[in-house]
Order: sequence, then C-alpha cells, then structure tokens
Amino acid sequence: MYEGWLIFEGFISFLEMLTSCFFASGIFRKKLGQKRDIAILFFFGFCGTILLTLREVGILPIPDYIPALVIFALYAIFVCHSKWWSAVVWALINYLLIGLVTLSVSAMVSIVLNVPLEILLMRTDGRVICSVLVRIMQLLVVQILLRIMNRTQEPTLGQQRQMSSIVVSVLSILALMMLWNSGEYLTEENISYFNIFICLLIMLTNFILFFLNEILSREKSLNQELKAQNQIVSMQIRNQNEVNEMYHNMRAMKHDMNNHLHAISGYIQLGDYEKAEDYIQKIVGEVSAVEALQSGISAIDALIGSKTVLAKKSKIRVDIEMSVPADLNISAEHLIVVLGNLYDNAIDANLKIEDVEKRYINIQILFRSDNLIICFENAAEGEDRDNKYHWATTKKANFEHGFGIKNMDRIVQLYDGYCQREQKDNVFICRIRIPNEKK
Repeated sequence: MYEGWLIFEGFISFLEMLTSCFFASGIFRKKLGQKRDIAILFFFGFCGTILLTLREVGILPIPDYIPALVIFALYAIFVCHSKWWSAVVWALINYLLIGLVTLSVSAMVSIVLNVPLEILLMRTDGRVICSVLVRIMQLLVVQILLRIMNRTQEPTLGQQRQMSSIVVSVLSILALMMLWNSGEYLTEENISYFNIFICLLIMLTNFILFFLNEILSREKSLNQELKAQNQIVSMQIRNQNEVNEMYHNMRAMKHDMNNHLHAISGYIQLGDYEKAEDYIQKIVGEVSAVEALQSGISAIDALIGSKTVLAKKSKIRVDIEMSVPADLNISAEHLIVVLGNLYDNAIDANLKIEDVEKRYINIQILFRSDNLIICFENAAEGEDRDNKYHWATTKKANFEHGFGIKNMDRIVQLYDGYCQREQKDNVFICRIRIPNEKK
C-alpha cells in the first residue's frame, strides 16, 4: 500500500513540477514549438519529481520548498534565458501560489465535506481528492495568471485555447465537489474506489487537454507564421516587379533619347516650332511619370517611386515628404513590408472612390527625436472608426486575408513601436512611430 501511494505521490509531484515549468515558459515568453522544448520541459519535471520523492522517503533531508524553487529557477535561467534575480523572484512567487492553493483547497474540501481535515487525510480517498483538487487548482491559477498577463495583446489562438482549458478546470473542480458532497461516499468501500477512479480520470483529462491545447496552438501558430512569410515573399516579388518595370521604362527612354533629340532638331530646322514644343511636352510627360525620389534610403525610394507611378496611373493625387537617415536600425526588409502594405491599402481604398477628383494619398516618412515617423493619409469611403476598432483587410483573396495588417503590427511591435489608425469623414490616417533602437 505504501509503494502504491508513493507512486501516486510521485505522479502528483510530476504534474506539479510540469505546471510550474509551464508557468515559467508563459512568464518569460518561451515558445514550446519544437519537440526538443517539450522534452526539456518533461526532463525538468522529472528531475523535480526525483528530488521530491527522495525527500519523501527520507534519503534527501531537504525542506519541501527546495525542489520547487530550484527547478523553477533553473528552468527559467537556462531554458527561458531570464535574469537570475527575476528567475528567483518568480520562483518564490510560484512556491507561494502552490502553498496558498494547497491550504485553500484543503480547507475548502474539509468545509464542503463537513469532515475535519485530519480525519479526511487519514482515508485514501480523502487524500486522493485533496491531491487531485490541489493540482487542478494550481493548473487553473496558472492559466488565469498567464491570461491576465497577456490581456493587453490581441487574442490569439493560443489564448482562446487557454480559455477553454480554464473553463474545463473550473467545471472539473465543481464536478468533483458535487461528487464528494455527501458523507456516505466516505463510508462504502466500493464507492470510495469509484471516487478515486473518477478523481484520477478528471485530473488526467485536465492535464491532457492542457498539453494538447499547447501543442496544437504552437502548430497552428507555426502554420500562420509560414503563411505570413509566404505573403511577405509574394509582396516582395510584386514590389520587385514594379521596380523592374520602372527601371525598364527609364532605360527605354534613355535608349530613345538620341532619336527624340534628332526629331526635335528636325522640327526646329524646318521652323515648325509648335510641333517641336508639343514633342518636348510629350517627352517631359513621360519622364515625369517616373518618380525620382531621394529619401536617404534607396530601398524606400525604389518602392515609393514605383507605387507612386501606379497610383498616378489610377488618377490618384500623391503628395510625398520623405527625409530619413541612411543608418536606420530597422531593417530594409521590415521597412519595405510596412510601407508596401500601407501604400497598397491606400491605393485600394482610393480605387473604390468613383470621383477621381476626391482621390489622394499624402505620405510622410520623417525622422524626429530619434524616432522614425510614418504617416499615410488617404481618401477612404466607409463609416468612422477609431484605433479601438479591430482593423481587418477587405480583400476577397483568402491568401491575402488579414496578413498585411498583421504583418505591419507584428513588425511595429518587434521594434517597440506604436501604430494608430483612424477613419473619419471619409479620410483614413495611419500613424506609426518606431524608436531607432537596436534589436
């Protein structure tokens, strides 16, 4: 009987350590996307279980808080790459939470069953329900705390799955309390064994659901990231084609310039000055169609210049003000993604306006107070919306659905920047501020 109870205590200890390591992963933003990460998580849980078991049998005379503190701190430092002092502080907080959960659950069970705690723990089924409820309550508290810490972020698939796990944990606790809310369950041996089986089944269901949700959310997150990268590559290829077209037109005009000059000279020699002037105006119109910009970064010049040509072909008035240093810390690739999506969205919004006189785009890309400032203002039809609105794409293509805005927000957040969008009186404005800090 002692060996069986020792195995059960070891299993309970393993779940306690596993939950603590999950808590550390959530606190220090450690993604468990690889099989290696899951294996390391289980390894630390197993090491903590060994320490607790050796202490239980008296081989290792250490206080009960040592394994919990050591395993949490080591996992946070070596796996989550946290600062040592931060790891120690959160290890103490985690142990405090475990202690509070243990005391509160034990007292709650004793009150609900109307049985003194000492008498309850003398029975096998009483010890089982206390141990199971403590572990489920620990899991519930960890999930609630992690969700509170992520409350400022946009809800993700992982957070939605976390909410489902919270609901299951709460329902499991209520189900166990209803199951044990009768003194007769502590008197009949067959019902006692049945209660133990139900307790273990509910506990396993909670942890399996929790781990399964974590794994599925990581896989889904990886798939979404892959789709986002594919969309970025697709947009970069399109931008490259636009730039190639612009430079092809420039080379073609340069190649034909000698012929143009001969034609103009011929008109002048014949005294047909009116035709010569018309010919010159035609060439000037073609040259002015290619936007020659000098912002300070060639990648910005090429992108904005090529898209401005497309915008003007669609009879969209474009005003541009650009002045940035060449040594920005934000990468050119990320800058192209942000500006490309902003310009594409501005053009798409203008094309929906039938009155070409109302079409316009104002662009400002400036550097102020060690911050990159990006402001796009364009005509847009639709109801008024502020920054609290959940902005989404209006494109019909499933492949492009939502990734442009998400990619912009992801890059801005990567550089600790700020993005504000608003639409009022048929005018859309997007303002972005990105600190020029190294990443």
